[in-house]
Amino acid sequence: MELNYIQAYRMRNMTHFEFHMEILALIDKEGAVKLGIAPLRANYGQAFTSWDILLKKIIKSKYTKLMKQTDHERDQKYTAIKDLINVALVHHSPEVRDAGERLKILTNTYGNINTKPYHEQSAAVYNIVQEFNGAYKNDIALIRAKDVVDQLQEANYTFKQYVDARDAENENKPKGDAVAVRKVVDDIYYDINETIAAQIKLNGLGELGPYISMHNVITDRYKKMMKQAKPHPKTPEDKEADTANKLQIRSINEEIKSELATIAEHREIVNKHLAIISEHRKHIKELRAEIESVKEK
Repeated sequence: MELNYIQAYRMRNMTHFEFHMEILALIDKEGAVKLGIAPLRANYGQAFTSWDILLKKIIKSKYTKLMKQTDHERDQKYTAIKDLINVALVHHSPEVRDAGERLKILTNTYGNINTKPYHEQSAAVYNIVQEFNGAYKNDIALIRAKDVVDQLQEANYTFKQYVDARDAENENKPKGDAVAVRKVVDDIYYDINETIAAQIKLNGLGELGPYISMHNVITDRYKKMMKQAKPHPKTPEDKEADTANKLQIRSINEEIKSELATIAEHREIVNKHLAIISEHRKHIKELRAEIESVKEK
């Protein structure tokens, strides 16, 4: 019988916290001394307490929710820009299609910005907005995305303001980086597993059987939770932004249809004129033939 391995570092914060809370409870139930991990249990408990304090402070920050909402907003705006680029790629105007192609290449170089971690996304959005407003300014104007670019820039700026406000708020809170604190907790947990595995190798299963069995039940359950984890449901703000973006794209599509209809009308008029010109040419040709016939007589 072996201890199951689980990638605890991939868990979301609350899932990570609850997992280690269950493992600690199991250790206390079976007895740290009996398990041969008393010193590690003490360190594990201290690290977990630090994580508990930090997590509560993170969750309680009023700016965390605002950051999440604003992050969703900038996600929506960037998605809207990419949608406008896709519309431009099939535009009737070669000039607009060329602009769409150039912007498509630009956005591809940045990868999927919306899936990047907060700080990386903020930097990527800042940089691409500079390009939209700089070297690609004319292209953005051609695909009629300037307003959305401005909205993206504003959302990114607002997000940074919330981050700064939360950081300032956290100055008086317990210091510590969530990733670093989580890593300490995980490292001690893995040390405990290695210690128990070494004991089994040296002395056999002995009294460790019940702990290992229950440990594996817990890890199997959390593995399933990690596989079944779904993206956060869309907030009302997300849905509102989706609707606004769809309406904007619909409006642009209607304008394109109107322009295409106008072009079709112009083509029809041109075709009529060409038909008239063709008749005139035919008539002139007939007249010339008659004149030549008279001359010959």
